[in-house]
Amino acid sequence: MASRSTKEWFEMRDVTRTRLATGVWIPLYVSDETGEHRVSEPNHWSEYNGIRTFAVLRKDRMTAEAVDWSQAAQTQEPYVNGKKYYPVEMLLSTSEKPIGVHLALIQNFSGNLESEWTLNQDLIFALNLLREGDTWLSPQDGYTEVAQLRRNSAGKRTGLYIKPEYLKDYLAARKMALRIVQFRQRQATLRAIDTFGWLEKHFREERDGGSFVGSAWPVGGETVMVMQVGRTDNWSSDELPEMGPPSDSNIVSEHRTFNRPQHGLHAIEGEFRREEWLEAAVSSPRVRHDKVPSAVTFIVDGAGHRQSADQLNDEDIGKWLWFKPGVVPAILSYRGALIKWYTRFTAGILLSSSSCLVHFGLNSKGFVVTYASDVARLLEWERVIWAGFNVAPDGGLPDELKQAQVEGEAANTQAPEEFFGKALVALDAASNSRWGWPLLREHASTEDIVSSIHRYRALDESGFLALAKDIARLTADSIDSARLQTLVTLAKGEKLGSLKSLERGLGTLVSSEEARSAMTVLVGVYNLRLGDAHLPSEKLREAFGLAGISEEEPPLFRAAHLIHNVTAALFRIAKLIDPSK
Repeated sequence: MASRSTKEWFEMRDVTRTRLATGVWIPLYVSDETGEHRVSEPNHWSEYNGIRTFAVLRKDRMTAEAVDWSQAAQTQEPYVNGKKYYPVEMLLSTSEKPIGVHLALIQNFSGNLESEWTLNQDLIFALNLLREGDTWLSPQDGYTEVAQLRRNSAGKRTGLYIKPEYLKDYLAARKMALRIVQFRQRQATLRAIDTFGWLEKHFREERDGGSFVGSAWPVGGETVMVMQVGRTDNWSSDELPEMGPPSDSNIVSEHRTFNRPQHGLHAIEGEFRREEWLEAAVSSPRVRHDKVPSAVTFIVDGAGHRQSADQLNDEDIGKWLWFKPGVVPAILSYRGALIKWYTRFTAGILLSSSSCLVHFGLNSKGFVVTYASDVARLLEWERVIWAGFNVAPDGGLPDELKQAQVEGEAANTQAPEEFFGKALVALDAASNSRWGWPLLREHASTEDIVSSIHRYRALDESGFLALAKDIARLTADSIDSARLQTLVTLAKGEKLGSLKSLERGLGTLVSSEEARSAMTVLVGVYNLRLGDAHLPSEKLREAFGLAGISEEEPPLFRAAHLIHNVTAALFRIAKLIDPSK
């Protein structure tokens, strides 16, 4: 940015070149002031950026174009004229006719209370936005940030902004356009030698879709008159003084004049004003639910032929689609997404609160398969995510998906992921029943970690080992060793880890051989957790063996077996602790 003592700084070309209506974020309301301009002191400066907007019906466009900054920047408040009431959102003409609607509402308070800035409630409801702090999110769009309240470094509010995609959708539904009115000002007092040719006259220039005015004038040399007016009434003896009407007998006044000194200072000012339109979108798929042709296509056969989502959006389509398994964690990475386990190899996944559950299966080659219309009926942005993992058919339909969607009968199998969390609960319940305290220590992230225990994290070796580490966090790392060691006698200086402590605790209830056997899988998982720390290959093979899984299996299927084995082991240990559970 140019120095504040140069003509370039006052002209503001650095911030006026870009039209506001073409931005990535559209300002609905801006009041941003920096610096402090003291006219009588050199090198003091200030900068102000003000933007006001209002939505306008097509019939009112000509009237709206006559609205200047002074009218657009008026304080927002309800207005009552006789029996006619105008709500706070309404912008009125000088003849009290409605011109447009404010989409940013600013509530001012008396005293030192900071004003409150918010979006128009109709805009919030129409786009179904959720406010969290200084942002407005769209839950149905994967919690995308739609609008934001910006602040400066001191925490003071400076502007309300919204993404054009959502605003244009709303404007289209209401058959409106947005009028944007801007005023920018830069001021400074300088010991000016060069006043840029602006001294004692205004420099005017039409540019960047607006108008610029530059001004400069000397500071000091003016004649100032000071007047003092007072009353002469004497109320010193009155308990309840009452002041009567003023008259020549009880009013006294005096005045004096002086000349301000001249210090060779000049006040310099640049002002830029611009008005522009933001037009509505052609269609309104979010607010008005207009039907918009889908741009997403999917591979539907081995030859790589594609069909659009619109063509596939038919329950009688009779086609399935194949996807890389990475589509599952990609979807689950979105806030609010969830997975529902059905059978060992089928599940349902939901990406957003306004969407549909997609039933899918895992085939023998590790591909995720769905019925075509289940994906095709999703929202467009969700289709894009699925399309990014779409592949040509390979490995056929999963048997359990075929059984459910073709033969109409669910497979009699269970997904281990559905029971892993339940096994942890059963373990604690058994410990509480037998010993009076839970076996596992809780921590703040337990629930989040449990929800992340699923096979689709294991898309490769590193993903598998990361899964094993999280399972170990909820088992070996969470076991309350101190309480377990109160159940057994330790030799002098003997130290036991968490798994050994549980094995010894079980040994007080069953034979040591059975206790050791019950703990084998958990020991294997604990050793696997060290795998990403370059565990020697022979130790890694031993860990796989203890966990009851094969290194030869692809990571995805190996992960399912690991979760199954750990879940079975946890239920077995719970039964050993308290057979009644």
